[in-house]
Amino acid sequence: MHHHLPATPETIRWGSFSASYAPILTVQSGDSVTIECVSGARDAMPTPESGLVVPPALLAIHAACHPFMGAHILTGPVAVTDAEPGDTLEVRIDAIEFGAEWGFTAFRPLGGTLPEDFPYRRIAHSPIDREARTCSPPWGGTIPLAPFFGVMGVAPKPEYGVISTKE
Repeated sequence: MHHHLPATPETIRWGSFSASYAPILTVQSGDSVTIECVSGARDAMPTPESGLVVPPALLAIHAACHPFMGAHILTGPVAVTDAEPGDTLEVRIDAIEFGAEWGFTAFRPLGGTLPEDFPYRRIAHSPIDREARTCSPPWGGTIPLAPFFGVMGVAPKPEYGVISTKE
């Protein structure tokens, strides 16, 4: 059976994993799922004057989830019927499609791998050419793209509580 899980304010968790989160969807072993994902803090979205379109799902999530609640927006969780703690799950990623017509690059003071090299904040948006699978950053050039799924994981042990997606 095939399932579809959209990214909505009701189907996402922002910035954390926890065994206490109730499943949004329960599937059987062997089922397939298309999971919609969105990315980007409110301040990482392009301005209206840029001409770039913000996915409606991302706008709805930001409108419903104020203030910003964590590093990553996760769609789910998804439960597998009869799976138990300690089981090994096989997950096959058949395809990853672009969820927006743009991407962004950002840096800020005291963040990332060079925390003191950039004493100011900058966010740059790069339009995506879906057909060519490239983007064009504002500083020039063309970059080939190979999208990835971002953050994916299983619930931690209940005694671990809520775990940040940044850890």
